[in-house]
Amino acid sequence: MKLTEQQEKIIATIVSGDPLQNLVISAVAGGSKTSTLAMASKQVSFSTFLAYNKAIAEDLKGKGLNASTIHSLAFSLKPSSSKLELGKLKYLHQKMMLRSPEYILKTLVSRAKNYLPEDLTSFFKSYYRSLVDQGSISPVHEDREELLFADASDLYTASIEEKSILDFDDLVLLLLDPQYKGRIQTLFVDEAQDLGTVMIRAVCNLGKRVVAVGDPHQAIYQFRGANTKAFSYIKSILNAHELPLSYTFRCAQAVTQHAQRYVPHIRSFREEKGEVVYTTTRGIPETPLGFEAYLSFKNKEALFAYASLCRQNKDPHYLGNYLKQLAPVVRNFQTWRGVESEIESKQRALRSRNNVKLASELEALENVLEVGSRLELTLEHLKKILLKDTSSSSSSCIVSTIHGSKGLEWDSVFFVDSLYAPTEQSVNLKYVAGTRARNLLHVAKIEKEKKGECLPPVTKPVTHPATEDTKEYEDYPF
Repeated sequence: MKLTEQQEKIIATIVSGDPLQNLVISAVAGGSKTSTLAMASKQVSFSTFLAYNKAIAEDLKGKGLNASTIHSLAFSLKPSSSKLELGKLKYLHQKMMLRSPEYILKTLVSRAKNYLPEDLTSFFKSYYRSLVDQGSISPVHEDREELLFADASDLYTASIEEKSILDFDDLVLLLLDPQYKGRIQTLFVDEAQDLGTVMIRAVCNLGKRVVAVGDPHQAIYQFRGANTKAFSYIKSILNAHELPLSYTFRCAQAVTQHAQRYVPHIRSFREEKGEVVYTTTRGIPETPLGFEAYLSFKNKEALFAYASLCRQNKDPHYLGNYLKQLAPVVRNFQTWRGVESEIESKQRALRSRNNVKLASELEALENVLEVGSRLELTLEHLKKILLKDTSSSSSSCIVSTIHGSKGLEWDSVFFVDSLYAPTEQSVNLKYVAGTRARNLLHVAKIEKEKKGECLPPVTKPVTHPATEDTKEYEDYPF
């Protein structure tokens, strides 16, 4: 592999530069960041490589690197007297006989353990309100809110003080202990933009020298607790020197030019031109054949693409568990009229009480009904599609949400763009979706639907013309 000047400089700085100089490497999508760090790590003694997930860690171990995930590293350092218990919060909730709903308390306390806020009550109130506004939880009665926040504070304190059993959040908290400060001579951190607040503190504490690599423009996991400013925080806390990896080895020229709409400094290392097609549609667009991957922001759009491809006798594989979640919701219905009646019933129920499970089931039924209607499928046909085995390795193409596609790439990608708000997360999602494509990218922008608009059914398959068959830590990002 021929290295760019940027890669050569990064490796030389890591291997031959100041052994105590912290570095952050700002990489673009497809910038070969992990392999660049791996090449440097092989030449540095007493180093540890923190990988984004277990699969990557195992792959790097096979290449001779001392690699681990942050949780695996913490587990190796935990006291022998402590036992890993993922149900710790549930156990403490029962033991303490708390009166507030368990699932709300667990959600609040787990997030707090990822931030360690100084003002717990203020944190719980802000996060609780954001969850209610998003429809992620059902609100408790106003008269019981103060009890909820008091119970959350008690559960949080008990969880922090209980050292004999540890959950995943506790494992990361272990790494903040002063006894581990500077324990690792050189700590390489991959996908730094996806770290949560406590993880940021942990890596800064662990490494005598930290080399963090990531792409701030691919920070799309805020909903999981990732701190969207992780990259800049690490740079600031460690007074780190920044080096760029601005050339993508993945994307052809045209695809790179599309990505420059969101990240102006990205450049293509490839000479091939590639192709980008832009279309605008009313409602979910027709699904063309001939693409290796079909990406969208919403599960409804992904479901439409999946069902459409199945109807056209293709064998797509749906990444994630959404189909498995849908199957039991529609299994017992015999007619579309039955689905419509159930939707009306759940809508009435939601008007009288806010219930997350009810809202989730309603959304699933509405998605199924809309997809079935637009594709003019019988309910029995759609149920067969939802219940089919999608784990086959011989699948002709992939269907996924953007979040599920992170870290993957394909030669050709069809992207349904329904992101309207120009928020940081929306811009990052568009960038991630577009840069999954190596050579061919089709962006189908959905226009906002007018109230009461009735969209026509999709009655015929479509083939793509290019184919024949085919605030520092106190800023809580809620």
